[in-house]
Amino acid sequence: INAEYGVFLIHLNPINIMNLRLLFFLFLFLGISVSLYCGATHNIFTSESTFDSPIKSMFYSGTIPNVIVFVVTDTDTLYRSTDEGSTFTKIELASNSTYSGARLIITGANSSQIFVRSSISDMAWVSKDSGATFFSIRLPIPFSDIRAHPTVSGYLAATGNSIGCFTRPTKDCSRDVYVSTNMGETWTKVRTYVAWWFWDQTQDIVEPADTMYFIEWEDKSGNWRSKPSSNLKLVRVSDVLNSHKSRLFVLANNVAGALFKGGILFMAQWKSNSSDALVLKTSQDQGKTWQVAKFPPRTELDQSNSGEQRYTIIDPQEGSIFINVQHRDIYWGNVYASDSYRTNFSLSLEINLREVINGWPCLL
Repeated sequence: INAEYGVFLIHLNPINIMNLRLLFFLFLFLGISVSLYCGATHNIFTSESTFDSPIKSMFYSGTIPNVIVFVVTDTDTLYRSTDEGSTFTKIELASNSTYSGARLIITGANSSQIFVRSSISDMAWVSKDSGATFFSIRLPIPFSDIRAHPTVSGYLAATGNSIGCFTRPTKDCSRDVYVSTNMGETWTKVRTYVAWWFWDQTQDIVEPADTMYFIEWEDKSGNWRSKPSSNLKLVRVSDVLNSHKSRLFVLANNVAGALFKGGILFMAQWKSNSSDALVLKTSQDQGKTWQVAKFPPRTELDQSNSGEQRYTIIDPQEGSIFINVQHRDIYWGNVYASDSYRTNFSLSLEINLREVINGWPCLL
């Protein structure tokens, strides 16, 4: 195998076993990637592609057998494959090198819609034909976080700092959330002073497409960077784009982190305003009622000795949840499995290494 920023692919074409194929990539240190198609024991062939630098990330668009593969390298160069990774073509997004460089790719619920953001500016590109063609757009401000709605086509939300964050002296500096319904062509600011946000993913309750959850500060003034992370509340807002129909529900206070996963709303909460202890709660009715997760003795998170402990939702399966909990030591944690009620947990895997990532004191 040529290790000079190459990708080595092995294809295994199935002709039986329900005609299923599984495509996966193994990222190696020098940008080598291995692709396997599983489902049979014969018809194997290989191919190799070379890129300008190591592979930073890969994204998929479409469904088998019409899978489009995108690769972003360390130089922020974008490549596209229309033959499931056998060959790749470099995509030229702009002739002006000032705006070149693909920093982020987002595929929404409609897999043919692709969003590519520039690595060094407020420039972005949108494709509505699986990356065959792109057109450029200008973002209203430089966004730090852009995510697509998991089920609604064309919906994006993004986070960015207000203009007051860039003035001298700094005035009211807010972390704001914007929403787009047309893959980033136009944006509307919907909330201010937000620490974190996520889309509603309730499976059994019909909600407007623009229903969102926000972890935000009560005080909507000052510099958000200097605000305490222990003074946050979790709210659910329906119809965030329609001020006349919008409804806000305050779900909890003293929130350290929250997310939706596997149809369940998870929340890590400080036990009190002055406490360093955290408690994990779950809800299956959009935060109307909460159940406290119960772990074996001496597993309560305590930040008195460290500032980076957290819960990590590993895999919410039907009927069970696996959660990694870090206790006191920021590098090591235990994995716990829940019962069918998803509230009582037992030890599953002890003393595992957990990568430390900068962020809030508790990240889900």
